[in-house]
Amino acid sequence: HGAEMTQKKYFPLIFLLGAFIFSRLLYYTMGVRFNSELFPPFWHSVDVNFLINDLWNSLFYLHTQPPFLNGFVGIVYKFFPNHADVVFTATFLIFGGVLYYSLYRLLELLGISIKTSLIITFIFMFYPANILYENFLFYTYPVVALLCFSGVCFYRAINKETVKNWFVFFMVLASIIYWRSLFHITWFVACYFIAVYLRPKSFKLISKAFVVPFLLVFSLFFKMQVSE
Repeated sequence: HGAEMTQKKYFPLIFLLGAFIFSRLLYYTMGVRFNSELFPPFWHSVDVNFLINDLWNSLFYLHTQPPFLNGFVGIVYKFFPNHADVVFTATFLIFGGVLYYSLYRLLELLGISIKTSLIITFIFMFYPANILYENFLFYTYPVVALLCFSGVCFYRAINKETVKNWFVFFMVLASIIYWRSLFHITWFVACYFIAVYLRPKSFKLISKAFVVPFLLVFSLFFKMQVSE
């Protein structure tokens, strides 16, 4: 009986993993490859040569953008110059796995049946736009994956209140801010107040978990001001 319950519990995740591997192999046979030959020449991007030759200063004096995107690109090209495509592909596939797992879990937690949740996630997994962003060297895909994952973390923290669970939730939010400037420190603080509003009796616990992630976010915005 226990083995049967375990199989039922993990079957959806095994199914999603199999579907994810199959879908990516299918698109690979159709010629889809990660586009890492040209880091998008947007104003968000630091020249790759600067990232390779002077990574620290390039990130420190980049006061208009958070460091994760350019830092990630710089580290890969600096330390894995001959295998950059492999590292980029593997990293974004991991973000894809996080995205589809989180999407399924959120649907399930919202009370949607397992079957329907699997079907929705399966369709979303094959959607061409997702394949495009999964193979595009930009912050869009990581941010979407982390936003979905933050929803799962929030649900876990709300229902199993520990410092660890709240800390993980706030760290995921902080990492989103380090990826994209659209998410401001005021958004981060607002999420804290929402958490406290929903769980006022856990004020001390939530605040304790909030301190280190907040300092990381505050230090980033302080750095942006002093590096202008």
